[in-house]
Amino acid sequence: MGYMERFSLKGKKCVVSGAATPGGIGIVIAHALAEAGGDIIICDLNKGHLEQNAKSIAALGVEAYWALCDITDPESVKTFYEFVIDKFGRIDVLMNNAGAFQDTAAEDMDLNDFKRVIDVNLTGNFIMSQTFGRQMIRQGSGGSIIFTSSKSGFTYDIPQKHLAYNTSKAGINMMAKGLAVEWAEYGIRVNCIAPGNIATDENQKKIDENHPYIEAWTNLIPMRRIGTTDELGNLAIYLASDGSSYVTGETILVDGGYCAI
Repeated sequence: MGYMERFSLKGKKCVVSGAATPGGIGIVIAHALAEAGGDIIICDLNKGHLEQNAKSIAALGVEAYWALCDITDPESVKTFYEFVIDKFGRIDVLMNNAGAFQDTAAEDMDLNDFKRVIDVNLTGNFIMSQTFGRQMIRQGSGGSIIFTSSKSGFTYDIPQKHLAYNTSKAGINMMAKGLAVEWAEYGIRVNCIAPGNIATDENQKKIDENHPYIEAWTNLIPMRRIGTTDELGNLAIYLASDGSSYVTGETILVDGGYCAI
């Protein structure tokens, strides 16, 4: 197999959570995996643009489906899992992208808001990983599980106040390490993509409005710019494919050098 062939996902069955938001990280990564040849099922808690997003993926010449799923609810995840197996019969790549955050000062944060962020970002992503990881183990042919982590798992966000989010992303990094160690014997690789400040649709609005956060962020980034979502898609293809066959337990930063200083 040649070098470029190793990056092909042709025939691979992929699931991407948190993919209802147009211009969000989930749908961009789903498109990236599809461009590499992967068949895709996207899910989210709310319908949002799921149906439209699935159609845009299918237009790339792959199979594409959508479904609702509350990753914090084991029964909802079970129903979604059954949908995936009914459509694909197997799972090769799980992209755990669904997440939540709360921009509130620690002293003012409602405990329920803190718990919600932890429940989605840690517990929910564990439920998804366990459910689909068991299927990968049964298949006996390995697989790749990828988490959307964040630079926030390495350093504290400023000027925004994201205590629950930062805490949860640090936990995601360790969860990936633990699963990578436990499931290495089954050929399942587990890694994280850790974006820095990325121009999702939400952040693009801040850029267009000259929001004070943008200047604060870029002043802390050695490359002096906000990252683009497609720069995450490149890495997702790498981690999902055989191009990263000896990479597991890693959290790879895509942050323009933010955490290098």
